[in-house]
Amino acid sequence: METTSAEANQHSDLNRPEAPAGQVAQTGERVPISVSDAHKDMLARADGRGQTATHEELEAQPEDDSWSYFMEQALAEFIGGHPNADKFVIFNIECRTTLCEIQAVGYDGSTSPDWSRILFDLRSQPWQDFEQVGSSSTSYQGQLAIVTHLRRRNSEPATP
Repeated sequence: METTSAEANQHSDLNRPEAPAGQVAQTGERVPISVSDAHKDMLARADGRGQTATHEELEAQPEDDSWSYFMEQALAEFIGGHPNADKFVIFNIECRTTLCEIQAVGYDGSTSPDWSRILFDLRSQPWQDFEQVGSSSTSYQGQLAIVTHLRRRNSEPATP
């Protein structure tokens, strides 16, 4: 019997923390972003190395109501519909004011070129407005943990 990617996602042995429920950011408040066990070494390092600084920059930003939700949905739909989608589990897509973060896991270490293809194809989408793409990856329990940060091209927040 063949296993679908949805079934494989349900059977993943990676621990995904629960998202902070109902948190609303107050002005200047840092709202934590869920980080899976696979991504902690890249995003929650005590020494600040890896993608920790960019992750913390993202956490410090408020959501841009006119951009972040739309971009999270567009990224999820694009990645989910990509021919390489079945090679990855997406743990989290979070967008705030000027940054988006994608936490993904490839089923094995050979999926790095497949993720690169997704990011390359993303650049041709008419709705995307990113000027910078940065990805890091590390091995985690025989799989490939990937963090991608995308910086909004027009990173100046709208003035109310």
